Amino acid sequence: MMSYFLAGLLSLCVGVHGYSSGAPGGQCNQMVPGHRVDPQSATSPYSITLSAEEYSCPDEEITVTINGSSSFKGFLCEPRSNPNAYTTVGTLVAPGDIPTVNKCGTNAALTHTEASDKTALSFVWKSSATTENLYIVCTIVKVKETFWVKETSNMIAYKSGGKCGGSSSGTGTGSGNGTDTGSGRGSGPDSGSESSSSGSKKWMYILYSLIFAYNLTNKS
Repeated sequence: MMSYFLAGLLSLCVGVHGYSSGAPGGQCNQMVPGHRVDPQSATSPYSITLSAEEYSCPDEEITVTINGSSSFKGFLCEPRSNPNAYTTVGTLVAPGDIPTVNKCGTNAALTHTEASDKTALSFVWKSSATTENLYIVCTIVKVKETFWVKETSNMIAYKSGGKCGGSSSGTGTGSGNGTDTGSGRGSGPDSGSESSSSGSKKWMYILYSLIFAYNLTNKS
């Protein structure tokens, strides 16, 4: 009789540990909570939405939100390049209103630390110096016996060529060239005017010389 009592007590403790204090570190790969029941195969009532679906630079931040048509008690989320492979990308920044913890060591992950009903949850994925596409993958627990494993967001795509910083050197070069060229062109009309004035004086001198010579000839 005592053995049955102890077995029941142990089962209860495992169940509570399964969602009240978050997913244990040993579940980071398979993402299956230790609830001793199979995950749901029906369509999940929850969705994982993203504030953006692409990134280009290190330290970019994308807000991730879990919500649905009913509340949930627990979750385990990871940013994976392949939803079915335990390789994480970037980091997850915990929300300020719901207690969370990372029990997956150096891999990026978030899980709850209490079992209150949650109608929505938002946290932040932060990129690192990576160029991988990725997904936010979550196991979501409605109650102990009802949970969905590895629910997946839309892909977050790496987009090359994004502007991570600016430069003003191009503008400075353009201004200098334009000013210098304009000044050079401005000197052209002055040279032409000076040449025309010299030619006129020369012809006036020749004309006066002819008139003077003509007058001398008639007096003779």
